[in-house]
Amino acid sequence: MKRRRSLVRIPIAVVVLGGIAATYFGTRTSAQTPSYRLASVSYGAVTATISGIGTLQPTNSATVVPPISGTVASVDVTVGEKVTSGQTLATITPPSSAT
Repeated sequence: MKRRRSLVRIPIAVVVLGGIAATYFGTRTSAQTPSYRLASVSYGAVTATISGIGTLQPTNSATVVPPISGTVASVDVTVGEKVTSGQTLATITPPSSAT
C-alpha cells in the first residue's frame, strides 16, 4: 500500500514541478536579456544641443552713473560683450536748455 502511494505521488510531484517551471520560464520578459545595436564607424562632426531652464548669476557687475543727465543717444556695446577700461559704452545727449 505504501508503495502504491509513492507511485501516485511521484507523477503528481512531476506535474507540479513542471507547472512551476513553465510558469517561471514562460513569464520572463525580454528586459532580462540584453539587447544590442550595431553601427558602422564613421568620421564626422558631433553636434549636441543642451537646453535648460534656470536663473543665471553674473560673476561681476557694475552700476554705471554718468556725471551728467540727458538722453541716451546711442549704446556702443551689446549685452554680454566684454569691455575694457576707458571704452565708450554709451553716448548721452544733454537736455536742450528751455528758456
